[in-house]
Amino acid sequence: MLPSDQTQESEVWSPISSPPHDHFNNNLRNVESIISESAKDEIDQKAIEKGKSPMSEVYELKTISNPNFSNLIQGGTSEVELKKEYDYCEDLAILKSIYHYYFNHGMIPYPNYSENFINYIEASIPNLKFRGLALKAKIVLLERRFLAILRIAGYDPNINNPVHREIFNLSMGLWG
Repeated sequence: MLPSDQTQESEVWSPISSPPHDHFNNNLRNVESIISESAKDEIDQKAIEKGKSPMSEVYELKTISNPNFSNLIQGGTSEVELKKEYDYCEDLAILKSIYHYYFNHGMIPYPNYSENFINYIEASIPNLKFRGLALKAKIVLLERRFLAILRIAGYDPNINNPVHREIFNLSMGLWG
């Protein structure tokens, strides 16, 4: 191998790092700009012609202060309250009481649920979280959710959770 061949092989650059090039300022410690003053003036003139303001030469980096965590107590609980988990058992209780109403009265007053219907559901579930209009909205939501599942998964979806399966079966008996 000739000495000139060795220098050529040693100048092979990895694809990760870039070779030194005249147009790129690879040396970050070099403060001098590669763009000449005439080129800067030409760029500024083009910006002014387009109705834009020329870029300033001074760039300031603002320091970011370190966050202060003095309010935190090690091992303490977070002040952000977590959302409570969805109560499927309450949905199940509402559907069972609607089903019971349906078998006792022969029909469900649909779509405007009567006051007697809402009172019957409220009386049959002792610790119900929803009352009045909120209960009506909850029933409408249960029906819409069931119809959406019916459109997506069909009449026999693969539901593994027994509570979800019972909710689906009761909804199928009421609205399916």
